[in-house]
Amino acid sequence: MQPRTPSLISEELRQRFARATNILVMTGAGVSAESGVPTFRGGGNTAVWKGLPFEIISSAGMLERNLPAVWEWFNYRRGLLESLKPNPAHEAIAR
Repeated sequence: MQPRTPSLISEELRQRFARATNILVMTGAGVSAESGVPTFRGGGNTAVWKGLPFEIISSAGMLERNLPAVWEWFNYRRGLLESLKPNPAHEAIAR
């Protein structure tokens, strides 16, 4: 008989998951980077799109000043993602 490995998830939490209709899982960028998703942040003031750093592109000020550019940025990102597939971490989260 194999020794039983203790579960990291309590029985109460398992029951809550079983009853839930929606569950949100927040991860770091590394989970998706494993599938080839660019983290977009670069590092420091690295330009990630049209010479703009991530902090500018993703700012509330950019939304106010240039909403069409924000949509263009999101469309650019969607284009990078469309051929990528989930990795084992995504599949484990989904299970």
